[in-house]
Amino acid sequence: MLHAILSSKSGRLRSGDTVTKWRDVFRNSEDLITATILERLSYLSGVTAWSILRKALGNTLVNFRVAKLVEIEFWPMWEHEDRKLGVEPDVFMQFDLGDPVKRYHLIIESKFWGNSQDVNQWAYQLSAYGQLLQTEELEPADSVVYFGIGGVKNSVLWRERMLAELDEEEHFQAANIENLSFGMIGWMELVKACVETNHSSPEEERILNDMIKGLGLYGYSYIETPRQLEAMKPLQNVEHTLALLSM
Repeated sequence: MLHAILSSKSGRLRSGDTVTKWRDVFRNSEDLITATILERLSYLSGVTAWSILRKALGNTLVNFRVAKLVEIEFWPMWEHEDRKLGVEPDVFMQFDLGDPVKRYHLIIESKFWGNSQDVNQWAYQLSAYGQLLQTEELEPADSVVYFGIGGVKNSVLWRERMLAELDEEEHFQAANIENLSFGMIGWMELVKACVETNHSSPEEERILNDMIKGLGLYGYSYIETPRQLEAMKPLQNVEHTLALLSM
């Protein structure tokens, strides 16, 4: 479907007198960007998938040469004692990393089109996750990462405020999750990571290209600077400085 949309072959949806392009439906859907990009992430080898997530987070996650994506669930419905309909994170991923193996759980909440990450939503999702551990419906992990994609601000103060507000949420406090960390990135960081990640096979290259094109459909594009141009930057800066000094 992605390539049909990219090639303008996807047609239109009709509802009464209203006609909507499939392309517009995709570009305006938070859930569809999540599925389009992250389901393709699951097709990659565990090492490549982990490398993308690690690069997107500025290499703050530990680097592992051995990585296996054990499970990925889209919109899992987790029961919560205070919410009849439960809670629904966008994606839940389980990785086995390293040797000896360490289990990592990633809880992903994605936002799009100006929607902001919500501390109250984080608290409920983490509380529901904690309840799964308490009832032994889910085996505990060595590390847990709550991963917000989109709807974030590139500000240390904003991130610190979000985490401070989360600490005050009663549901989050009751969850008492050990070895929990947070990652907050924009979609641009993800497309940049896809561009800069080395693939291990022609098949992976095609998947990565699909992810890059898919993110481009949603307005997120990144062009890697060729190494030759990168090497010229210091020289250009020096020339610019000398020109200013001679004025």
